[in-house]
Amino acid sequence: MGQGLGGGALLGTALSMAAAPARTTLANHLAIIATGAGLGLALDFTSDCLAKEGKVYIHRDVVLSAQDVLRHVYTFYAPCESNAMAKVFHQKHEWLVLESEGRRFYTVQKCPASGNVVMDVRLSLRSANDLGLVAAGRPTQTGEIRQHRADMEFDIPNDVQVAYMVAWLRKEDPRWSFSTENSRQFTTRARYALNDF
Repeated sequence: MGQGLGGGALLGTALSMAAAPARTTLANHLAIIATGAGLGLALDFTSDCLAKEGKVYIHRDVVLSAQDVLRHVYTFYAPCESNAMAKVFHQKHEWLVLESEGRRFYTVQKCPASGNVVMDVRLSLRSANDLGLVAAGRPTQTGEIRQHRADMEFDIPNDVQVAYMVAWLRKEDPRWSFSTENSRQFTTRARYALNDF
C-alpha cells in the first residue's frame, strides 16, 4: 500500500502546487492532496485484488545441483512487454543470474506475466540471461546481455549453496501485482538474502 499512498500524495501535492496561483484556501489544498492519496490507495487496492497468483517453480536440474556453491551475482534488466499493466507503467523486468564455482549459471526471477517465482540453470551466462528476456517478452540473442546493473554485481562473501536459495524462494509470496510487487523489489530482497547469509 505504500507505493500507492506515496504516489497518490505526490500527485496530489503537484496538483495542489499547480492550483497555488488560484489562491485557494489551505483546506482546499489539503483536500486536493487527500484526494490524490485516496486515488493512489484505491489503485493499490485494485491492483492487489487483481494480482496474479503464481507458483514457485524450482527446475529439476537446480535441485540436483543443490550442493553447488554460489560465487557471483549478476543483475539484468529489460523493458517488460509480457504484461499489459507493466507496459502502461513502463516497468522494467529485473532478474538475477547466480554464477557457481562449477561454472553453472542459475537464473532467479519473478515472472511478470504469471507471478511465478522461477529458478532454472544453464551452462552459459548468455543462455541464462535469455531466460529473463523470455519472461520479459523480449527477443533473445540480441546482445541485451549488456543491460546489466554493474552497481548490483558482487561476489558472494560466504559459501552459499544453491540449496539455500531454493529454500529462500520456497518462502517467497508467488504473486505479481502491478503497483505493489514487481521484479525489482523481488531481486532486491534476493540480493539481501545472499549478502546476509
